[in-house]
Amino acid sequence: MNAFMNSILRVDLFTGSITKEQIPEHWMRKYLGGAGIASKYLFDEVPPDIDPLGPDNKLIFMTGPLTGTASASASRYSVVAKSPLTGIWGQGNSGGSFGPALKRAGYDGVIIEGRSDKPVFLNISGGHAELRPADDLWGKTVPETENLLKEQAASRVTIASIGPGGENLVRYAAIMNNKHRAVGRTGLGAVMGSKKIKAIVCSGNKKFEIADPQKFKAVSKRQIDLLDESMLKVGFEAFGTNMVADMVNARGGYPTLNWQKGVFENIEEVNGMALNEKVLERGVSCFACPIACGRGTKIKDGKWAGHEGEGPEYESANMLGAACGISDMNAITMANYLCNEYGIDTISAGSTIAFALECYDKGILTKEMTEGIELKFGDPDIVIDLVKKIAAREGIGDLLAEGSRIVAQKIGQGAEHFAMNVKGMELPAYDPRAAKICGLAYVTANRGGDHITAFIEGPTFVDSPFLGVDDSKIKDPFVADPKETKIVMDLEN
Repeated sequence: MNAFMNSILRVDLFTGSITKEQIPEHWMRKYLGGAGIASKYLFDEVPPDIDPLGPDNKLIFMTGPLTGTASASASRYSVVAKSPLTGIWGQGNSGGSFGPALKRAGYDGVIIEGRSDKPVFLNISGGHAELRPADDLWGKTVPETENLLKEQAASRVTIASIGPGGENLVRYAAIMNNKHRAVGRTGLGAVMGSKKIKAIVCSGNKKFEIADPQKFKAVSKRQIDLLDESMLKVGFEAFGTNMVADMVNARGGYPTLNWQKGVFENIEEVNGMALNEKVLERGVSCFACPIACGRGTKIKDGKWAGHEGEGPEYESANMLGAACGISDMNAITMANYLCNEYGIDTISAGSTIAFALECYDKGILTKEMTEGIELKFGDPDIVIDLVKKIAAREGIGDLLAEGSRIVAQKIGQGAEHFAMNVKGMELPAYDPRAAKICGLAYVTANRGGDHITAFIEGPTFVDSPFLGVDDSKIKDPFVADPKETKIVMDLEN
């Protein structure tokens, strides 16, 4: 079938065998690709009552028919498994260039099943795949892992890997590619770590067919032309995703002090302009994206001077910033770097830390429980220290690595009232009290607190009419427009 490689890999870690399979053509037509096809495999092959971190779970990487084409932003790939964070369907998605590289290596996807006795990585090159020892990589950060694998490779490679967060089964561990891009949500990095798979390495130059190349080229050009005409492109190019910080804060939807407030008084210290002035080096694009909303950054002064990487994105800047009472952009950027290096989700990490800070403030967590650490809002060193402890499952970090819902269940005393999650997944940085329709999207999302599938934040917080909704009403948190509900229904379904 056109636009597919018509082949996936099935990797059995118990036996070490790797086989090739074809995706049924009617699945391609019905589920299209990515999360759809991956979820079909998961639902057919994984019983609902298995342990997400046990050998019976399966970790499924899948691209889609547009991945690797000239279509705008055709970089994405999805990963699906039973989530160790929520206990239900887990799905994450990432950009960068790993998805296109997997297709160029000859495959639409990879199904990983079982569990290896020792650390391994999967090497895929030009249609051939093999498992290789990864003992020397285990314990390494994501950048260290990528650098070592690229040094060993005979050709140019693209890598998806886990860091110490995934190895130590942090329930919101991420799978990282291109060092800084993340399959961030639902803890799929922990599933990868439980299987002792450190990385997937791809190389190759295989091609796939497009049914009507000229027509496809024309449609793709029209997409890019529409983006060029959009003011959103101007904003994202200039300020990245953090361009929305001022707008969300103005609507009272910017989570502050673990959601106790919706307005951050020091917003000018953490917004898109502040990021540009303090740490921005360059814009960064994913494969086939004309926008370059990614932020290549470097800390130029202070105790973390010289550290560099990418981000923070909007959600990362909020959850590691205002949600924890932090207005130091250098500290927020450093915490973001560490999350990427250790391979943990910035949203769940920041939210769980903010939850712990409020629990300490209210006397639910004590000094004895935190091993003498005073968990105070507004202390950048505490946030950075907790990120490190979580990734290593060290001290109080071992508890916080479980995620806010499980922590609340373990410590009790009403802590569940301060754990901001839906179905166990921590909420993104849009307060539904400033827009009740966001709350509807969160509670109906299949994977838990999700701002991606039903992206209602755009019409809610951005100053432009969108999707046919009465702009004057959607900005009022106390007025429900039936069209708002219809948008959520359409996007979820």
